[in-house]
Amino acid sequence: MADNSPHIDEIQQSLLDNLSTTVLLLNSELNIDYMNPAGENLFHISSTRAIGAPLSKIMFVDSELMDHLNNAVSRQQPFVEHGVAITVNLDQKITVDYMVTPMQLTQDQPVLLLELK
Repeated sequence: MADNSPHIDEIQQSLLDNLSTTVLLLNSELNIDYMNPAGENLFHISSTRAIGAPLSKIMFVDSELMDHLNNAVSRQQPFVEHGVAITVNLDQKITVDYMVTPMQLTQDQPVLLLELK
């Protein structure tokens, strides 16, 4: 009897694809390694165009956020900010809550999981 249940990879991808929360995976240089469809909608850019680009391509990154992100990478310390005004699409200001979680997907490269609501 064949097992027709979805594989865990398919389930995980489906979950990410259907979240209303924007999920970005940033490498240690703060370039985008992954963006879910909610991120494509928020930033008005396809994940194909965003992947490999610096975070600053899709949103204004001020010095305070840059310091937080760099500290998260170097110290492996998560952080949360609420009610933060960010600029997307060069001139559109929106207010978001964001969470940054450092992760170690491979032994040599730390990454950051950035969630925006």
